[in-house]
Amino acid sequence: MVAHERELSEKFSSVRDSLAKWGAFVDSKVMELASEAFRNTSFLQIPPKFRCKDETSFIRKALYRGKNDNYRNPIVDIEDKVATRIILLTTDNVETVKGLITECQAWDHKISKDTKQFSKENPNLFDYQSVHIVVWPKENFDNVPKEVLTCEIQIRTLLQHAYAEVTHDSVYKGPHQNNNDIKHELSKCMALMETTDDIFRSVFNAISLKADNSQDAFTQLLAQATNIYNGIISGVSDYRNSDVYFLDAVRFVFQKKPITIDLIRAYTSTHEQDIKIAIKTNGSILMREPVVLILFCYIEYFDDFLSEHWPLSIKIIDNMRESLGISAGEY
Repeated sequence: MVAHERELSEKFSSVRDSLAKWGAFVDSKVMELASEAFRNTSFLQIPPKFRCKDETSFIRKALYRGKNDNYRNPIVDIEDKVATRIILLTTDNVETVKGLITECQAWDHKISKDTKQFSKENPNLFDYQSVHIVVWPKENFDNVPKEVLTCEIQIRTLLQHAYAEVTHDSVYKGPHQNNNDIKHELSKCMALMETTDDIFRSVFNAISLKADNSQDAFTQLLAQATNIYNGIISGVSDYRNSDVYFLDAVRFVFQKKPITIDLIRAYTSTHEQDIKIAIKTNGSILMREPVVLILFCYIEYFDDFLSEHWPLSIKIIDNMRESLGISAGEY
């Protein structure tokens, strides 16, 4: 047995550096796929970071797990010699990344664990959930046979990750694995987590629907006003980087009293120099945001209405009036 351990140790040591290189490649590719998929970066909670088994862990799994000799050729058959994990916000995000990984042409793959499939086959069970996909290179990599370089990618939600962190070593692999009371409590926890995930998905779907619909009049107006603003300042500003509170305040005023892009064009055509001076001389970061152009129009044409309905500090408006050269007696 000692000789067998030594043989396995030598085999594993000879490919460990290549496994690490493959793991690093998988990390970078998974991160690239996830970044392209999610405009909302909050969906990506924990980025992938691979880890290689150490020799002791590999030998234990190869020789001393279970009653039977499960691995005829451990260096190939053990598929998580290197593994990585990506943590997302909801199960919808998990399904998205799962699809991207399985469709990726950078590797071959197989799905070794699938949460949805488990639920279909075991509808009455609430247990550990995670999607596991094993990937390996299409050709030999770093002078190592491709079948040796398997990397297991685990895809979980943040809730599933928390559950796994609590239970993996202490319950499922620890001294409490046969404690039915603990297992019952954990089943309740998993059922609650599934319900919570359903609610999270409903919330995000509602937000997404609202965002899709919010290519509304204000968003379209703001995009057009941004082009005018950039022309005036001879710069490149993006309204999507605006302060959300300031932007929402202007949106609030607009929803109560909409204005048109024609009005903004008319205003800027006769006040371009005033606008340039106001933006240049006022040191406020708010002046760097294209939405101020809409606010200037309200100051010019609907100042009383603006004063009455502006939801933030009126000092913001006073400061802009002053920058535009409008004295207190003029409003």
